[in-house]
This record gives sequence, structure tokens and C-alpha cells, in this order.
Amino acid sequence: MIFAALCFLCASSLHAQWTLSWGDDFNGTANTTYNHNNWSNEVKENTGNVWGDGTIHSTSDSISNVYLDGNGDLIIAMTYNANPPSGQTNYESARLHSLPTTGIGPYGQIEARVQNPGALGMGAAVWAMGADNVTSGIPWPWCGELDMMEIQA
Repeated sequence: MIFAALCFLCASSLHAQWTLSWGDDFNGTANTTYNHNNWSNEVKENTGNVWGDGTIHSTSDSISNVYLDGNGDLIIAMTYNANPPSGQTNYESARLHSLPTTGIGPYGQIEARVQNPGALGMGAAVWAMGADNVTSGIPWPWCGELDMMEIQA
């Protein structure tokens, strides 16, 4: 019991030392777009293996693929198009990355609440890439990557 109390005191005193350097609470009206000052969407038409990971979807900035739900949640949805433009896949989603890359040090704490898709064949991933990917154009994997979650259903 004493050990647990000491650990709690240690954790709470460490937590008090953290300073928020960037965040997004996704506060906004339902069915509106995300804050484009905080996020960038990598829009690509998938006419082959564009991401190098075998995914079979294009990405868009359409409100049907990425939107706020009005309850503090960002929704990234997969949509199906039975008649896609020539050469493109039937599936479309979004691929966001945060824009702020300065002022975030090499150490820190990342918090996210993620709900995974439940349909067969759907996958979700959350990761952080090195800031030099955006600031200096150093490509993956040389910029570094921290995988927090990757699920293939």
C-alpha cells in the first residue's frame, strides 16, 4: 500500500512538470472540417501502391472522409465509390499529419483517444514521424518514426 502511494506521488509530480507545447481538442460544429492550421491532409489518388504498404485506397480532403462530429472527435472515414474515376480504387479515406513541427522537443508525452474500425480489411494506424521529415524533407524511414498503434482487421 505504501509502495502504491509513493508511485502515485512520483507520477503526479512528474506529470506536473509537463508543459503542453501543442494540442487539438477538435472542438467544432458537427460535419465541419478540421483546423487546417493544425493539420495537413496528404491527398493522393491511388493508381497503384502509392504508400508502399499495400493499401488500396485514395485519400481526399472531402468532408465525407474527414470531419468533426461536434463532440470533440475527429472522424476519418473510409468511403466506397462504385464508379471511381478511371484508374483509381473504389475506396477513399484521409491521411492527416500535424503541422506544428517547431517547439516540440525530443522528449515528451503524446496522448490520443482512438477508436478502431471494426470492418474486415480495415486498418488504422497512429504514428509520429521525425520533424525533419517536414522541415528538411528527410524521407521516411531516415526521419524516424514512433509507432503508437497499427491494427489490421
